[in-house]
Amino acid sequence: MKNVFLAGNLTSKPLLQTSETGRSFTYLILATNRFSYNRGQWDRATCWHSVLVWGRDAESCAKHLQKGFPVAVEGTFSKDHLIAEKIHFLGLRNIVEESLIAPKKGMED
Repeated sequence: MKNVFLAGNLTSKPLLQTSETGRSFTYLILATNRFSYNRGQWDRATCWHSVLVWGRDAESCAKHLQKGFPVAVEGTFSKDHLIAEKIHFLGLRNIVEESLIAPKKGMED
């Protein structure tokens, strides 16, 4: 299978789900734009991609991402969706780092 890299914006907040085997997953709907030059002007076409995310990445997506957030996804195509291998939160570095570094309630000095 060929690897795919997509970057776009989320169309909705990810909802965390659990499979029958107890594994966490979520689907992201990613909107991307494709530009083409036609008869002296640029045309834009929006495409929507369904992305399946498993495990800790799914939990992190559900916790940190909201509708409209920019995301980049690396993965492989299944017959009807992209299966994510890596998720990159674009423009959210400070938010994610602060939530990972912040002390837990009751653990402050």
